[in-house]
Amino acid sequence: NSSATSETGSITKDFTEKEEDLTAKDVKIQRLIHSASTIHRMSFAQERLWFLHLFLEDPSAYNVTMMYHVHGPSAVAICNAMNIVLTRHQSLRTAFFSDPKTGLPSQYVLPSASTSVKQQSLKNERAAYEEFNQLRHYTYDLDNGETAAATLLSEAETDHILILGFHHIVFDGFSAQIFVKDFASVIAGKHLPTLEHQY
Repeated sequence: NSSATSETGSITKDFTEKEEDLTAKDVKIQRLIHSASTIHRMSFAQERLWFLHLFLEDPSAYNVTMMYHVHGPSAVAICNAMNIVLTRHQSLRTAFFSDPKTGLPSQYVLPSASTSVKQQSLKNERAAYEEFNQLRHYTYDLDNGETAAATLLSEAETDHILILGFHHIVFDGFSAQIFVKDFASVIAGKHLPTLEHQY
């Protein structure tokens, strides 16, 4: 069952799950969310994308997927840089869900990013595009803060293909510029200044 109303703002979808059917990670995140005192209402733009994610036939319609060739740093350095940048931006570790108390589309910033970099050896160019397409059609678990994904395909110790995926609720063209700039700075060993504003 599903329902949607405007004006009052309640948008809910009946996704009742027993705790024993969830993974330990999901249970931990849901407990954090349900006990949080800093739950905020989604913005109108976030609410629109969250609604479409729930009700569109293809939940991957608003996925953003990018692929980069990275030469120079090691796989360890790339993974560390990814973790730093993902943690730096609150929007990339935010859960989007229907508040069980109010039924309103809400958000909560998780203490750490739920995204980890998947590492594989690069077999051939076709494998890279297959991985790209998998991320392009991936269904993100917005309720539990899974809004991003990353795969690192290593051809050699310093030669890699990095595939990044995001849901559009946390990422757009401008976000991509900031993300890549921060990532490059960390790889280069530069210190990232404290963010004055978060979104």
